[in-house]
Amino acid sequence: MRGLPAVSLFFPAYPDLFGNRNPLLTFASEINNHANKTTTKMRFTAIDTSAWEELKKSIVELTDCFNEHFAPPAELPDLLHNGDVCRILNISKRTLQHYRDTSVLPFIQIGHKCYYKREDVEALLAKSDPQK
Repeated sequence: MRGLPAVSLFFPAYPDLFGNRNPLLTFASEINNHANKTTTKMRFTAIDTSAWEELKKSIVELTDCFNEHFAPPAELPDLLHNGDVCRILNISKRTLQHYRDTSVLPFIQIGHKCYYKREDVEALLAKSDPQK
C-alpha cells in the first residue's frame, strides 16, 4: 500500500504541479507575494513654502466658512416639557392646557409635544406668587 503524498487538503496530489518543491512552502510564498503586490507605496510632493502658506490660509478660510454656516447656535433656550411645568407650577395637566389655550403661558410645539421656555414658566410663577 502506497503512502499519502505530503500535501494539504487545499492542494490535490499532483506531483507535476509542484515538482520537487514542498507545496506548503509554495503556498506560503504565493501568499507573501500577493501581500507585497497589494501594499501601497506612499508618494510625496515637495511644494514651495509660499504655496504651502497659501494652502494653509485657504484651509483656515474654508474652516471658518464651514463653522459660520454649520455651527450650532451659541445658546439654545432651556425647554421644559408638560410634566416639568406641572411640577414647578404645582398644577394639573388640564390647567396647563387651559394656560396654553388662553395664552397665559407661551409654548413651542414640536410634532405632537409642547415645550415651554424656562424663563416664561419662571415669569408666570413670579407673577402668580408675588411673595417670591
